[in-house]
Amino acid sequence: LEAIVSWNDLGALTALRELQARGVRVPDDLAVVGYDDLAESSVVTPSLTTIHLPFYTMAHQAVEMLLALMNGEAIPEQRSVAGSLAVRESCGCVSTSVVEAAASQATTLLEMPAEPDNFTSEWRVAIASDLEQVPMGRLEEGWAAPLVDSCVTDLEESSSGRFIAVLENLLRRAAEAQSDLLAWQAVISILRRQMLPYLASATVSKAEALWGQARVLIAERAQRAEAYLAFETTQQAIALHALDQSLAVVHEISDAIDVLSTQLPGLGIPSFYLARYENSNSPTGWARLLAAHSRDGAVAQKAWGRRFPARLLLPEGVWPQGRRYDMVVHSLHFRDRQLGFVLLEAGVLDGTIYESLRGQISSALHSVLLSGQVARRTVQLQTAAEVGRAASSELDPDVLIQQVVELVQERFALYYAGLFLVSEDGEWAELRTGTGEAGQQMLAEGHKLEIGGNSMIGQCITNRQARIALDVGAEAVRFGNPYLPDTRSELALPLVSRGVAVGALTIQSAEEAAFSEEDVAVLQTMADQVANAIENARLFNRSQEALREMEATQRRYQQRVWSEYAQVAPVTSYETHRPDRAPLGDKVLPEIQAALGRSEPVVLREPETGTALVMPVTQRGAAIGALGVHLEDPHRELTEDELALMQVVAERVGLVAETLRLLDETQRSAARERTISEVTSQVRATLDMNSILQTAVREIARALDVEQAEVRLGIGAPSNSDEDMVSQSGGE
Repeated sequence: LEAIVSWNDLGALTALRELQARGVRVPDDLAVVGYDDLAESSVVTPSLTTIHLPFYTMAHQAVEMLLALMNGEAIPEQRSVAGSLAVRESCGCVSTSVVEAAASQATTLLEMPAEPDNFTSEWRVAIASDLEQVPMGRLEEGWAAPLVDSCVTDLEESSSGRFIAVLENLLRRAAEAQSDLLAWQAVISILRRQMLPYLASATVSKAEALWGQARVLIAERAQRAEAYLAFETTQQAIALHALDQSLAVVHEISDAIDVLSTQLPGLGIPSFYLARYENSNSPTGWARLLAAHSRDGAVAQKAWGRRFPARLLLPEGVWPQGRRYDMVVHSLHFRDRQLGFVLLEAGVLDGTIYESLRGQISSALHSVLLSGQVARRTVQLQTAAEVGRAASSELDPDVLIQQVVELVQERFALYYAGLFLVSEDGEWAELRTGTGEAGQQMLAEGHKLEIGGNSMIGQCITNRQARIALDVGAEAVRFGNPYLPDTRSELALPLVSRGVAVGALTIQSAEEAAFSEEDVAVLQTMADQVANAIENARLFNRSQEALREMEATQRRYQQRVWSEYAQVAPVTSYETHRPDRAPLGDKVLPEIQAALGRSEPVVLREPETGTALVMPVTQRGAAIGALGVHLEDPHRELTEDELALMQVVAERVGLVAETLRLLDETQRSAARERTISEVTSQVRATLDMNSILQTAVREIARALDVEQAEVRLGIGAPSNSDEDMVSQSGGE
């Protein structure tokens, strides 16, 4: 093996290091050649022989072809750009610049002039054309002619300094373009080789001195450029490290934007634009502008958050205006996940800086999005907890569902949230509450969707499974709601309680791909809580209604039994008063009726008689009487303690009265049973029918304390004959 030829400089440089580590001498034992001509290739030892590619020319022609294609012009299928061989040490050859530096009497470009020092215009053009064959980076064409003219002028005149001035200007421009300044040594060598045959012997020494000055100037400028490049590289490394450290601790997109706005200009990047894909699975779809920072301040923050097609790179009106600019576009991704892209205005020409920034900004954006997901999940869990608390404390279904949709819409910054419940016939999902003006309009119109129909709500209730639409425009089964035109993604969650779907919750966002499968898991748990709470509230309301009916029945029963009892009770009222005061009389009766009707205290004030308070006496919710007191001072206000005392007394009176009524009723019931038992005993004492009837009617009359009682036997119409009637009169 005599030589290694790599398809790029990176592979060649790696091979060179590995060969040196193994003790293989390059180029003595083995030659190495690369392809690309990286900056490192000319500074390693031994320097790498490679193929130099005119990248600037290639990029320039590529842009021209692209613009022509965009304008509808025809372009060639292929365009070739020639490279050049950069001969260096790794192939065992002497460097081209060293070879060209040696003076030789090579074949001249034109015929020798009749007179020395006679430099014709044709000769100057020919030499300038030869010089421009040397790769000089981004210098425009025609740079060599002023250099040749100034050299001739300095040789013709005693001392003008134009050659050094022109060369210094060219070196400055080359340094600004970050070209290799040592390549200018080859320019001086070619100029010397081509001019020497034309010089008179008296002019040679002057020319050699002039070219010597040029070589010193080139070496000085190259050394300065190398030192500045090393300094700049160090500063850039420090700035990149500081930027990386700052971005590593940010958790909010606003903090990341502040860091980039502050530190990118220090890296020579005056403007940047940061955008995020709405749907990472569809990077060719829509994007949202996260930040825009321009050196001229032309971009207002109001453009932040604007939505635009990703293929446009920036929203309309955001591009810099009134000046030329170059943008470096980098895709931002973390592993296989596409995050977005960044546009960096080209300031420095070192491509490694932009690649480093791409990695740092990608990591920062991923960290921010991850922090946002964690924060979002925290909000979801907190919201689910709040919904759970509301569900356990609120027993009114209408109030509960209103609290739920408002809470969800507010916590998640949603475009819309609404809740549907299944109709009684089970055919429709009826909107019961919705946020915003759109929700109110749909409620006013009685908005409902068919269960099992062509809507996400109908489908999720039918299948009892959540449905998610990351892009509603691509969703085949969805109801297009004219009241919600800005909806870009929707999540429909079934409300399932005890295995039965009682409704559905819809949450909608104006952003594409606003929900994920992880969101479904958390939000479905919350939806299940809501469903159970709604069902529990319904059961509670039904039980409360049954309890109210039972209490109403109990009140009617209490009123009936007390009405009956008042007719037979020996005492139904009691009044006590001071000797110098007249009894209340009938004047308080309307207030007593009012207190009984409203079951609340009634205060009566009369200037002549004073103040009267009537407190209802209740038993199991039914007013069974009233307790009244009379106060001497008509202007006296009863205190809370006095009213509370009267309330307690009235309650105790009610309890005692009910106890006495039950006791009286029990005693009367016992007396009836005793009478029945006695009558039955007397009747059973004989077997004669007539005696039985006589005994029965006698005992009944005596037990009931009536003057006359009779017993009739027979079937059909009653008869007045003595045979079928036994009666008892008088004391019998």
